[in-house]
Amino acid sequence: MFVDEALLEQSVNAQLVSAGLAYAELYSTMPIALITRMRELIAAARDGDAGFWPTEDLTLDHPVSPVRLADLEPLVMFPKLYRRLVAYYRAGNTDLAGFDQWIRADPIRRADPIRRADPIRRDDRLLLPTGELGNLHDLYTVGPSGLSLTHLPEQVMFDPDPTVPIPTR
Repeated sequence: MFVDEALLEQSVNAQLVSAGLAYAELYSTMPIALITRMRELIAAARDGDAGFWPTEDLTLDHPVSPVRLADLEPLVMFPKLYRRLVAYYRAGNTDLAGFDQWIRADPIRRADPIRRADPIRRDDRLLLPTGELGNLHDLYTVGPSGLSLTHLPEQVMFDPDPTVPIPTR
């Protein structure tokens, strides 16, 4: 099945994004027409203060400063960064000081025994709005006032994790 713009409009993903009830995580493997349309839907939702957009906690202008796992629970923020912060605090960290170094550190290993040898980096590869290749650490900064975004999440395109062939018996 090929998803074109007309079919995208009917999808649950497009409807949730349009209502301001979901973030879009755009991948470089998506057709550019669909990425462009999703960006348009997000922009309209943001401009119209739809859904959670008026209460989004982590933005270009508004940093967050969680110091423990419980501080993350009420935050409205890009899920990929949220998941990284959850893992960071579960690892015993108690402030943001080491977050950037932790993101850039060794890969997280998959829990799946078949894919155990396939590393997934915390610092996902992405294409920045400038057209340059970057990583997740290029999406945020950590400063004295906390963690803030340098780009809106919908402005970047993520590279998917590498696939590993599943052995056949």
